[in-house]
Amino acid sequence: MSTSAEKEATLSALTAEVESLREYRYTVEKAQKLELINHYASKLDDEIISDFTSKVDDYKELDALEKDLAYALVKSTPEMFTKNSDPTPTLIPKVPEAQSGLNGYLQKYVK
Repeated sequence: MSTSAEKEATLSALTAEVESLREYRYTVEKAQKLELINHYASKLDDEIISDFTSKVDDYKELDALEKDLAYALVKSTPEMFTKNSDPTPTLIPKVPEAQSGLNGYLQKYVK
């Protein structure tokens, strides 16, 4: 049978391994969160980005951070996500010189 000292040694080795795995998981998840924040960095103000960067450890899941970043983007630039209220359609002028392709060739023969 194993002695108490062997059990303690095994327990401490397993505890150390678990701690190293937790640290690795933490660094990988933090890198993923910072990568997500950097993805939104070009679309959001620096103040908002620094706020999210400082609170990166508060987010347990990547989805929650992504949801909050997307919400901040919608709030900071609402014109990007609203329908154009101008009902006037954009018209293309009918100038013979402006036509190209098959229509350009056919316009030569219209009498």
